[in-house]
Amino acid sequence: MKPRQLVQAWVQAFNRADVEALASFYSEDAVNHQVAESPVQGRENIRQMFASGFASAKMHCIVENIFEEGQWAILEWRDPNGLRGCGFFHVVDGHITFQRGYWDNVLTPAWPAHAQGAVRFLACALTIGGRAVTRGSVAAGAGRQYAPAALFRLQWAAAQSHR
Repeated sequence: MKPRQLVQAWVQAFNRADVEALASFYSEDAVNHQVAESPVQGRENIRQMFASGFASAKMHCIVENIFEEGQWAILEWRDPNGLRGCGFFHVVDGHITFQRGYWDNVLTPAWPAHAQGAVRFLACALTIGGRAVTRGSVAAGAGRQYAPAALFRLQWAAAQSHR
């Protein structure tokens, strides 16, 4: 399964709160790092992470964008309450070997509405690169369209730090 297809199936399983299906998407030694938490390693530990999460909260993922390049997919999402985030998925041989997730529910109202999706996405991509993202630097390019390949190059370089 290609990364984009796998992430689409992952979202469907997530929205069903199907812990077993979610766990099956990960390789045996996968790492899931939601940046507000410590990394979770191993399919069984990831399964337990999802089971605990669904037991404590009702969660729903609404896809805004999925980008794919090579072995990587990036998911930009929101939930019905306005929480927004993005996830980076490294897929090898049809399984997620590494996932990193970021979320935030704050948007700066000064950014034009038509640019907020690109701004959120770039903020996620640039943040994992360890670069400081300022309103001025991101907003300066808000009127442009960003090619997924360029975003993936930023993400890919930053993701190498997990190895």
